[in-house]
Amino acid sequence: RSTIFTARYLWRNLDEVIEDIGIPTSAGEAYVIGNPGSGLAADVYKQLGYNKIPKAVRKYKALQMELDSRFVKNFYVNVNYTWSRLRGNYSGLASPDEVSTATGTARTTTPNVNRDFDEPWVGFTASGQEAIGILPLDRTHVFKASGTYSFDLWGSKTNTTDATFFTTIQSGTPLTTFVNVFGIPI
Repeated sequence: RSTIFTARYLWRNLDEVIEDIGIPTSAGEAYVIGNPGSGLAADVYKQLGYNKIPKAVRKYKALQMELDSRFVKNFYVNVNYTWSRLRGNYSGLASPDEVSTATGTARTTTPNVNRDFDEPWVGFTASGQEAIGILPLDRTHVFKASGTYSFDLWGSKTNTTDATFFTTIQSGTPLTTFVNVFGIPI
């Protein structure tokens, strides 16, 4: 009566992205704001002779299980485990996996203006395959636990002391390999 077990399955796919898409020109680069792999940017890439045009892909699947007890006999506990996978070629608005070749640090956190879809070859691996895989923000295993025990330390029956805990344990970041093509790490 005092404990609840829940389980849920999540499946979230990204449908559309608004991003800046770099297009090579004789003077350097021109940018189109749109959905990578479709619309104006795709039309311009095709006119330039590029047949393979990467689309933004971000797929998240997760199984979450949770055990939650009510506050009974001065004790409360919550335990949560999530197994998930985040795959694709688009990490998100601020592109956390984008790294500056000069400093080795994150290049930009400005939304919708990263290098994920700048130049037609950026969305491909060194072997020419579309770069879709496990994303840097993937945390396959996440375990969270919290709890509280409330007790009357001095026997006053009017004041209580709470001892609480909270912890999160999660798997690490996947390794990423960058290849520098014309000054753009891909």
